[in-house]
Amino acid sequence: MAWLDLENAFGSVPHRFILEALGHAGVPSSTVSLISALYTGSTSTIRTSAGWTGPIPMRAGVRQGCPLSAILFNLSLEQVLRTGISAPGFRLYGQEVKCLAYADDLLLLRQSPVDLQDNIDSICNVAALAGLRFKPSKCASLSFNYTGNKRSIDDAPFLVAGTHIRNIQGQEAYKYLGVRVGLNYRQDNTEFFQGITRDVKLVAASPLAPWQKLTAIRAHILARAEFLCRNSHIQKRDVADLDKTLISTGKRIVNLPTRANVNLVHLSCNKGGAALPLFRALLDVYSISHAFRLLASDDHLTSDVAFAGLQSAVRKKILRDPTPSECAEFLNGNKAGDFARDSGDLSTQWPRARQAADRLSKYVKFSWTYNEELGCFHFNIFRSPNPVCVVPSTAGLVARLLRDDLESFYIKQLSSLVNQGKTVEVFSQHPASNHFLQAVDFTRFCDWNFIHRARLGCLQLNATMRFSKRNPKCQDPGFWICRVFYRPVSPWNFSCVDADFYYSLLFVWTF
Repeated sequence: MAWLDLENAFGSVPHRFILEALGHAGVPSSTVSLISALYTGSTSTIRTSAGWTGPIPMRAGVRQGCPLSAILFNLSLEQVLRTGISAPGFRLYGQEVKCLAYADDLLLLRQSPVDLQDNIDSICNVAALAGLRFKPSKCASLSFNYTGNKRSIDDAPFLVAGTHIRNIQGQEAYKYLGVRVGLNYRQDNTEFFQGITRDVKLVAASPLAPWQKLTAIRAHILARAEFLCRNSHIQKRDVADLDKTLISTGKRIVNLPTRANVNLVHLSCNKGGAALPLFRALLDVYSISHAFRLLASDDHLTSDVAFAGLQSAVRKKILRDPTPSECAEFLNGNKAGDFARDSGDLSTQWPRARQAADRLSKYVKFSWTYNEELGCFHFNIFRSPNPVCVVPSTAGLVARLLRDDLESFYIKQLSSLVNQGKTVEVFSQHPASNHFLQAVDFTRFCDWNFIHRARLGCLQLNATMRFSKRNPKCQDPGFWICRVFYRPVSPWNFSCVDADFYYSLLFVWTF
């Protein structure tokens, strides 16, 4: 296999080639004329210290920021791939795979080094005719032999445009679409998550407002980690320190004591929490979601290869050819009958999805089923009062639905506590109760530091201090809390200052 990277791909495609590619793709002539009017005769001017330059003709490249640009580039590259790739591809579970392409990142697969080199030369020649060229320094190859159940690296050199490209060896890996790939590469993401943990601590120690810290952590730091969790195999031990840091940091930001329950940290902002996820649970959610999306893919090659891989994993478990219904039982984590064997699991996507289902089923009730009539897998989530059945056309909802049900479990677990869960069922019912956590309208720092402690019953009162020998009575004889109501309160009875306490706590102070 060879990873090829185009140099300045979006800015190098000639307009002439774009219009020709549209014609080959069967785009109506009226649409081609409209696109031609956009690109033909286009110019650009540059403002310099001496003034504006004259018109500079633009004869290549798609427009940056235009929603049409990605479509035009893909159609142009499609012609390059179809013309340049002709040799037989790699056979994977009976399916022929020739090329994987995402924008300008290409992956060519062949059965032999000779065929791969011929294909590289062919696609380089066709790309040159289209005004495109590959950057050898960003390209790489991986060639190996598989004989007698043993894999060995083949040191065959490969050339791109007459230049040798890097050959992946031993424990080395190539980063393709954000995920490292290699033959004997052992994914160790410890350093990556240590960097995420360090960034979380730096943001927490910054002079930002508390709500700004939460937004920065979620939007700019954890988003990087979630992408890797969705698309790579992550060990639970890799995220252990990150989970501990998020819990302790989240408690400090929302001004909760150490003894406060951690579930409030994991709830979304609409439910009154800090929206800092528990990555140990997210890994299981994404493992199940990714498995279902592979089986439900609109691309028949992807879904067929995924189903064949699932059948292979189940076959190693039960030592016979499985039926689709047995594949669903395998994914459900069934351990009865033929599935009771301890051996047979390999470290692939499907056993990992099976193990994730076994762990996640303790918190969320769901099941895999196979619809014989439609010939596809369904994913059922038994939420109350209305169960949900996810079909292939809505496969993208699996992760969100599982995360929502995880939140419901956190709320249920928190509400079962005697001393900290008396109000969570109320303030988590509607986003209006928690709008200030993100919008921070009419919210002062003292309000922010008070509301989360009040909701969990963790206010620093003499009567609530644990293991304290102090007098539980108020030290100031003029003020005391005489009543606490845990019930929904009509918002029309309060002013903007009281908006923070809708559907939450009503404290009545008496002098």
